[in-house]
Amino acid sequence: MAIIESIVATNLMIILGKEDVKLHNIIQVIKLAITVILLYLFIQLRGKDLTQFVNAYEWSLIVSFIFSSLIVMRSINWGVQANQLKLTFFETLSYGSIVQFGNIAQLLNYRFSYYVLELVVSPPQQALIRIGIYSAAIQVAESLWQFTRSVNTVQYSVISNMKNRASSLALSMKLLRINYSVTFLGILVLMLIPVWGFKAIFGEEFGEIKSHILILSPGILALSFSGAINHFFSGVGDHKFNSTTSIIGLMLTIGIAYPSILYFDSLGAAAATSVVYIVQAILQIFFIKRKDKIDFKDLIISKADIDFILRKIN
Repeated sequence: MAIIESIVATNLMIILGKEDVKLHNIIQVIKLAITVILLYLFIQLRGKDLTQFVNAYEWSLIVSFIFSSLIVMRSINWGVQANQLKLTFFETLSYGSIVQFGNIAQLLNYRFSYYVLELVVSPPQQALIRIGIYSAAIQVAESLWQFTRSVNTVQYSVISNMKNRASSLALSMKLLRINYSVTFLGILVLMLIPVWGFKAIFGEEFGEIKSHILILSPGILALSFSGAINHFFSGVGDHKFNSTTSIIGLMLTIGIAYPSILYFDSLGAAAATSVVYIVQAILQIFFIKRKDKIDFKDLIISKADIDFILRKIN
């Protein structure tokens, strides 16, 4: 399943690189729909068991693999020369090792606090409760990031096909400003939800979620900055900046997560996460300012940006 998942992910990136965002999204929806439908059917036929999810997800991977592979194979240039193939192979190893190292660091950065909570909080039952509250807060807070993620997907698709770095930068800066503006509005709306609203949705014991989300919000806003810059660097092939940011973020997480959680429990985990996201955004801004000589005014939303958003909404 892991091998198939990796091939499907590669196929999706190739499709995205060809700017076929619609087809990319269709495959993602098909994959999710098959998982949900088969999971429901398997549970009805065989009862509730973790195996039913594994089986449903496996079938969704197989279908996605076949569908995406047929699409990619149709677009392959089968007349590639041996020397071109050799060059591509070594470029893949060079870029892939940097990107993968950064991805592993970022994944650990996102989830490190879960392990510390389990380690620090006792008894184990209490640790599970704190992890549950923190996890729910993360999920709600990161839902504000969905707009940014969607925009970044299209951004990467377009930029990876652009030859002019200046044009790629201008587009990325515009999307960055739109991203943080929409995310900020989402944070304001989320803050208007009363505590009893979260209790009604998640249960009485999850009343603390709002305080966690409040602490996480600055970090989520920072992600809307770093996301656009991250995808700009990926699109133009400057992966080292993203990997460096991820590694520094992980080092900071390791340094502050334990004492934060030790003294402030899951609120400390939220604070540590938010601080790391903010530091990563600052690093990304520093890298792009040094590399591409942007001004701080390029980060400030303009009336033209607001008009653009309003036109898209209408």
